[in-house]
Amino acid sequence: MEISEDALAFGKIQIAAAIAIFAATMLWAAFFGLTGMSLNDFLTLKFNIVLEKILANLPAVALFLLTFSLPVAIITAFAKKMEKINLMLLSGVSSFFALTIAMLLFPAMQGFWIVAIFYIIGIFLAVEEAFTKRLELKKRITARTNWSATGKTAALVSIGLVVLFISSIAPEHEQYLGKVDDFAMSFVEIAIPSNGKNPGITSAITDTIVNTQIATVNALLENSAYTKLKGKTDPDVMLFVATADATREYFKGPEFRKTIEKTLNETSTDVMGEIKIVAIMREQFPVLNTVEKVVPLGILFGLAQALAIAGLFSMLALFICRPMAVVYGLITEKALALGGSGGKEQPTNN
Repeated sequence: MEISEDALAFGKIQIAAAIAIFAATMLWAAFFGLTGMSLNDFLTLKFNIVLEKILANLPAVALFLLTFSLPVAIITAFAKKMEKINLMLLSGVSSFFALTIAMLLFPAMQGFWIVAIFYIIGIFLAVEEAFTKRLELKKRITARTNWSATGKTAALVSIGLVVLFISSIAPEHEQYLGKVDDFAMSFVEIAIPSNGKNPGITSAITDTIVNTQIATVNALLENSAYTKLKGKTDPDVMLFVATADATREYFKGPEFRKTIEKTLNETSTDVMGEIKIVAIMREQFPVLNTVEKVVPLGILFGLAQALAIAGLFSMLALFICRPMAVVYGLITEKALALGGSGGKEQPTNN
């Protein structure tokens, strides 16, 4: 392939592009770093920790999503002024240095280095898409180019997330199953009382036990044979009658209820500690043993988690990042036009 003599040029327009792409990448990376989220937060399967961090740093999360597509918009705008190879090299180098500095500033981001590699690959695809769409499209070129280019970058990031999670889980997939057990039990405890965490269900079970005991005692003490005993004056009979009546009152009283609730909570805690959801699944679904001969169960669970998180990011990219890319693209092109940036205008079909 023949490369034109200005394809690798480095002048004012290239400097402007490099600075803009670097700054835009640093911007969204810094906002992500400020969220404080790390890879370990996700791998522990304790999503309450992630949710707490999101809520505690909601402005940073929102700004990350709002600025994530800014570098792509800048790239598509400069695609009208620069050669493809020139822009591709500048975009890749600027993105690499921006992400490297961001990881040094925010150590928690270092766990996402695989995703960073896929992001840079996505940036290369965005450059390719910018030049391709400008030749293909005839209407709403800027909007449609930015929408498409951001979609490709977000798709690469989603793939990077899946690769990252699988590569992190695979070496310790058996230990990961233990986290799956803990995660599953957190949902089971919603339905089964444990240490009084679900007082509504504990109370309902206690009511059933207490009412059953009272009904049983009443059935015995209201029997005609027992009624006749009340008229007897024999000391032993009188003691038996008094004990029976006291027992009925005890069952009706608060002390018996408290004893039942305490027993339920202690028993359920012991039972909950012994339950292993993964082991139960293996027993109930023998096909899993066959599947595990090919792919370990821990990796399958990890893949499910990775796909869920990647899917969530893709959804956010669709509803937030891609529309913002359209807005940024229009603004950037207007700014370049008003600024009178130099560079060779690339041909389009418009």
